[in-house]
Amino acid sequence: MSAFSNLSFDFMTVLLLASAVHGLFLAVALLTIRRGVRRANALLAALLVIFAALLARHALWGAALSMTFVMTPAFLLAPLFYFYGNARTQRSFALTMKDALHLLPFAVAVAATLAEHGLNAQGVWSSATPAQCRHCRIALWALLAHMLIYGALTFAHLRRYEANLRDTFAAIEKLSLHWLQQLLAVYVIDWCLLLAWQATGGATAMAHVLWLIVALLIYMIGYKALQQPEFFLQAEAAATDAKKKYEKSTLAPERAEAAYDELLQLMTEQKPFLQHDLSLPKLAQRSALSTHHLSQIINSRRQQNFFEFVNQYRVAEAQRLLLEPSKAPLNLSAIAFEAGFSSVSAFNAAFKKYTGMTPSQFRRKHSGALSANLSPSSLPIK
Repeated sequence: MSAFSNLSFDFMTVLLLASAVHGLFLAVALLTIRRGVRRANALLAALLVIFAALLARHALWGAALSMTFVMTPAFLLAPLFYFYGNARTQRSFALTMKDALHLLPFAVAVAATLAEHGLNAQGVWSSATPAQCRHCRIALWALLAHMLIYGALTFAHLRRYEANLRDTFAAIEKLSLHWLQQLLAVYVIDWCLLLAWQATGGATAMAHVLWLIVALLIYMIGYKALQQPEFFLQAEAAATDAKKKYEKSTLAPERAEAAYDELLQLMTEQKPFLQHDLSLPKLAQRSALSTHHLSQIINSRRQQNFFEFVNQYRVAEAQRLLLEPSKAPLNLSAIAFEAGFSSVSAFNAAFKKYTGMTPSQFRRKHSGALSANLSPSSLPIK
């Protein structure tokens, strides 16, 4: 039984060290890539380097070193993640002197570490053993709170970004950072479990597993940055209009009413929603309105954001196509693209939202309408 335990530990040690080396290679790739948001990639690379160092420390020394000494760099992880989220969503993002305040917890951790360690009488740096460490528990619980606070701040920022996307774009699949929200949530939860586990003296084997899960999550984020660099370039422009929303609007009620009628006529007759990459600025140009006024009209008259407004028209067009006899041979993906959707998943989600059924269910339910050549107006959007 003891031999099996040692074999398991050796295997996990090698796996953790391999993950650390892997993280370093990924960091180098992020720093050398010439596409995408360079500043965001640099922040993510720094996060990977620190995390790789922590992984290597855990693999080689485990609990043999004072926790305050080895966990101090971890106070940099959450601020780096926060800065990364900002750099991914703001074109003009740059670190300033004010941002140095985010490093204050790290500075406090360094001071605590220096108080815990020092030079001995022979001038050699010495370190406290875990049994002598007075601040280990405090450092771990402080780090846990630190991670939760910054995780919440980053998540809230990404949620605002997603809302801004829906006010500006009709297709957000390539722009959305929803994947980052999901990974961040699991990352923070697993990291907090890891800290709580170590603070309460949990088993080493479980700590290994939690470390590997955190490593997997952060490397998934790194791979996303490498695989879709053009995605980051497109995503930057989305958050610019939200801050100006309807403040001191100059749109008179009479003009708003007329503009709304003209907008509906434009959507019905010219069908700009068939354009896959339709955005608020593009529709504003076609409707001779400013983006600010167009957004105000859609929000106030329809109680919808731009994303919902356009995709509702696309769903209505898809209904019409599904009922048209000449389109019967087309599969659902072809119907989706012809109606203006840029992905089948977005088509299915929007169709289910506005009709209460999937496209395939709609087609089966109204299969008789094809031969009767019924109009989709008899089947209004819910």
